[in-house]
Amino acid sequence: MKILDTLKLSGAEKIARRYFVVNSFDGILTSIGIIMGIYAGGLAEPKIIIVAVIGAAIALAVSGIAGGYITEEAEHKNSMNNLEKAMLTDLSKTKVGKASKKSPLFVALINGLSPALASIIIIIPAFFALGGILPANYLLPLMLTISFVMLILLGIFLGKRAKENIWKYALKALIIGIVAVILTSMISLFS
Repeated sequence: MKILDTLKLSGAEKIARRYFVVNSFDGILTSIGIIMGIYAGGLAEPKIIIVAVIGAAIALAVSGIAGGYITEEAEHKNSMNNLEKAMLTDLSKTKVGKASKKSPLFVALINGLSPALASIIIIIPAFFALGGILPANYLLPLMLTISFVMLILLGIFLGKRAKENIWKYALKALIIGIVAVILTSMISLFS
């Protein structure tokens, strides 16, 4: 059974989509916070940026996968128990029952890997700077640009899902990123 079919059959498709978007936002904004904190602290070295953001990406992935799995497993077991009681039959060997058992893992992977992937994409310029291909003074503008582009793309996706003006959603997402940059820039006031 394909992953998308499993998610649809188990009713987890919408949940997985929401987790993907929400946790991508988390990965992007967490990375912005880490990067701005590093710059505010005067530690703006490519290696420090890479290690700090990857450390956070790993923590987000572990948290997302573990928390997502046990949460979705409990929810799907509850739903299946209620459905089985209503139908007065065991559904464990049916397509729905099998999908219900598999979907928590798929949803958990989406939940944990989406913020980690978003975080790693943002720091790609730091790898180039570490290798001497990119001047270090380009890092902050490039990483923020990548962050903002990713937020805009998420906004466009949400606008399409809502069947509304995609640019309105893109602007909302961009404003969220700008607010995160402004607020995290204030850290320098205390350093």
